[in-house]
Amino acid sequence: MANVESDLRAIVAELARLTGKQSVDVGDSHSRWGVYLASIGSADCTDLLFEAVHIESDRALALSTVLRMFEELPAENRGDWSAQLRTEKDRNYAAIRADEMAILESVKSGEAEVAWDEARAVGWSDWLQTRLAGASRDSRLLQWLTEHGRTKRIRRIAHDRLDI
Repeated sequence: MANVESDLRAIVAELARLTGKQSVDVGDSHSRWGVYLASIGSADCTDLLFEAVHIESDRALALSTVLRMFEELPAENRGDWSAQLRTEKDRNYAAIRADEMAILESVKSGEAEVAWDEARAVGWSDWLQTRLAGASRDSRLLQWLTEHGRTKRIRRIAHDRLDI
């Protein structure tokens, strides 16, 4: 365990150096999160961040880092990052988010119409519904989200976008 802790300390310290973070308390998860956020999107940091996720002692921090990385990664790399998570529960959660990212990206690209039906849409997370409400140009989908979105915020965003 001490070796893993020292490895994590070394990785976080190097990430901090690469991102210009001056004061980092490696023992504090909030401080590590700041370093991880600064590292996301930096090609110089990607490999170290990948290692950090696997040995990160704070499961929520590791999962949050992977989910943020999904927004930077091509779809074919997301499974590798999910596999770095230590528990099956976290890997499953990340896999669901990777699937949701694919749906969102297809909507944003406008290249492919999202095949959806009400039964499938009911199972979409608040995260996905919120982002679809803000990104979709499909009036049928926006109307459905206006009427059936899981939160007031989702319904309002979709409604406002229908008027555009």
